[in-house]
Order: sequence, then structure tokens, then C-alpha cells
Amino acid sequence: PPQKYVEKLFDDFSTKFDKTLKELNYKLPFIVNELIRGLDNNIIKYNKAIDLGCGTGLAGNDLRSICKNLTGIDLSKKMLEEARKLKIYDNLIAGDIVKILNSSSLSYDLFIALDVLIYIGEVGSIFKSVRERCNKNAIFIFSVEVQNNDGYSLLKTGRYSHSESYILNNAFNLFKLKDSREVILRKEKGKNIDGKIFIFQAS
Repeated sequence: PPQKYVEKLFDDFSTKFDKTLKELNYKLPFIVNELIRGLDNNIIKYNKAIDLGCGTGLAGNDLRSICKNLTGIDLSKKMLEEARKLKIYDNLIAGDIVKILNSSSLSYDLFIALDVLIYIGEVGSIFKSVRERCNKNAIFIFSVEVQNNDGYSLLKTGRYSHSESYILNNAFNLFKLKDSREVILRKEKGKNIDGKIFIFQAS
């Protein structure tokens, strides 16, 4: 979708975003945090982590406890204003994820993208951009809404769903799959929205 559309959508939604997700039984940040903690017992804290599409910082509190330096990126400046109030991010950047990563010289040990790809569709660009900014053995963890047919599709909700084969094909030669888990992303009109969390490591 057009960048300005997404930016305005979340600018308008910023002040009621957290409350709405709680009503939808949104627990993805907590699930992801548990998965990250279980990846490597030898890693007490990741040196540098980046929260892609951080929004109001819902995942920030849990991420703060497992990283020494935490950066957040989001298209919506008003969402970032809410995240800034939490005082848990070392750096907050407004703009397009791919453009910011491509223009940066910094590298990271942990990348998190929760409910980001559902607004992007085509994942090749973001996968390549993340890989360019990876430190050795960096972890890339993200969620998608799932579909059975190959590829990705624009849903009636205005979000995108992705097939597992599409994700794996785009990650080929960039990352190796460490784990994946089927999850319920949220409730919508009383129904569970099925999703999947993928955990990749830079290859």
C-alpha cells in the first residue's frame, strides 16, 4: 500500500492503538520474547537490537530486558511519540524500514518485525535489507498471517497473508531457518486470526 496511506492510518490510530490490541487479545510481543529467550542460553543480552515497525513500543518493554541497545523504526511519527513516552528505546527513527536500513552503516544482532509484513506483501526487499545490516549469526524474527496457497495475497482487511513456501524461498541464501511456530495473532470479529512466527539466523 502507499506509504502515505499507512502513515496516516497509524497516525490516526496512535492514541488508541494499545487499548485496541488488548481488546483483541494481542499477545504476540510476549510470545516472541519467550521464543527469543529460548534461542541460546549462552546469550544473556543481545548487544544491539532493532524493533522494525515498533509502533507505540508494545514489544519494547520485553525487548529492553534482553538487549543492551534498542532501536525502533516506524513510519508513523505519532506512534513514535507514544513509544518515546516509555523511555525504553535508545533511538527512535521515523521512516520506511527498507530505506532506513539501506542508508544505514550500523549493524545489529537481533531484528524483530511483529505485524509488519502484513502491511508490506512482497518481502524480498526487506529480507535483503535486514541481511545487509546483520552482524555475524544475527537473529531475524517476524510474524505473518498465513495462507495455504503459494505466494502472498491482499486480504479484504487491507492486510497481506503469506505462505510458508513463499517466506522460505525468499529467505533462501540469506538466512537459515532456526524455528517456526503457529500462533493466534489476534481476535477479529470474534474469530482467531491464524499466523506464524519465523525465526531465521543470518547465514
